[in-house]
Amino acid sequence: SEVFLERTMIRPRDNSSEGSGFPSKKLARTDLEPEINCPICFERFEIHGERLPKALPCDHIICRGCIRALTRSNCPECFAPLPVPVDASRLPNALPVMRILESMVDAPKTKGGQTCSLPGHHGQILEAFCTVCKESICQRCALWGHRAHELVPLDGVQDSVLSNEASNVQELVKQCFKYENEAQANWKKLTDFIAAAANCEAWIALSIDAAFDEVVRAVNARRELLKGAMKDMGLATTEYLQHRANEMERDAGLVTRVRVAASKALLGGDKKKAIAFKSRLQAALAEA
Repeated sequence: SEVFLERTMIRPRDNSSEGSGFPSKKLARTDLEPEINCPICFERFEIHGERLPKALPCDHIICRGCIRALTRSNCPECFAPLPVPVDASRLPNALPVMRILESMVDAPKTKGGQTCSLPGHHGQILEAFCTVCKESICQRCALWGHRAHELVPLDGVQDSVLSNEASNVQELVKQCFKYENEAQANWKKLTDFIAAAANCEAWIALSIDAAFDEVVRAVNARRELLKGAMKDMGLATTEYLQHRANEMERDAGLVTRVRVAASKALLGGDKKKAIAFKSRLQAALAEA
């Protein structure tokens, strides 16, 4: 192994030195992306079954089970539109993730002496992981097919993946805290708005009732005023008509008395007396 590491320019990991010549954990973690957990259900991707990684048109990677469980035709990560209907079997497999999974499956077996399966490499033990090709390799692979590639010991692959996942979880926790704070603030604003809207609705209802009550009071007052005016007018008219009736009755009585007296004088043959009633008859008729 020491000869192999020396030939392939790989040196033992030293996290305390930036210039060791061996890629740091941070660099190895970047080389091992994309992630190996589904961002929706947080389950580890698998090479087969419902956790098979599928690549969406927007380049986000989700397991087949979560794609089948989608209730709308949008990416749950970026909300980009997806083909309708969303058929997980028609979406391509996320090959980079699958290669990482395959290498992780191979990595534990390496400790037990798993050998390279390429023709001509029989008996060569898998000792390194190529971060470019995402596969486990032996000494001959490193010398002939991966000379310019970045290689890391297989023992460090799983540590890098775990560190990457832990970092991702930490970032997700931060995002959750941020979301919770924003949601709490938005909820407070919404409840304040609802309370203000309820108060505004009650105030508007009271204002409408008060305005209509004022209109009703004004109409009733006007009605009573008109009724009073009509009553006064009717009373004055009645009194005037009664007065005129009394005058007419009096004048008619006077005319009747003068007529009777003049008629008696004429019937009695007293022409002088009858003539004396002439002016009184004329005056009575004029007044009537």
